[in-house]
Amino acid sequence: MPSPSVDEGLLAVREATEMAKDLNAQLVNLLDIAMKPDSSEESAAVDFAVMLFLQLGYAQRHRVSRTRKSIPLLICREWCHAKSDVCLVDVTQRDILLLVQEDKRYQPDEEHEPLPQLIAGAIAAFEYNNRIRKTAGLDALESKVREPCVHYTLTADSY
Repeated sequence: MPSPSVDEGLLAVREATEMAKDLNAQLVNLLDIAMKPDSSEESAAVDFAVMLFLQLGYAQRHRVSRTRKSIPLLICREWCHAKSDVCLVDVTQRDILLLVQEDKRYQPDEEHEPLPQLIAGAIAAFEYNNRIRKTAGLDALESKVREPCVHYTLTADSY
């Protein structure tokens, strides 16, 4: 993916009310809402991630942000589905480029740890991408790592 382009207004101004551009104000407002979750409703973290991908130029033309994408994964000869909170998809190749999994432990009814969910989603996305590659007549990838971020290297032996 390209290096992100960040509007100077986001870097120079702290408060949404002082932003010159509406999109910058909307991103900062979503960040504020996401940082103070209301237990009676869904978090704004997903909305913030989608807007952030747009603002950074990651979601454009052939790359789109998807929310709640169900990614099929074969485990012990049984099909399961990993569900990402947000993922960035290359629609020309149908590849999943990036996953976002929200830490929902602030909600009392959520007992799931985000890291295992993210790892399962990454494995599912890796397998999904390789199935698409094989269908297109391309060789499967042995591994795929995106830098710089917290990541786990996925190899054919990972699962």
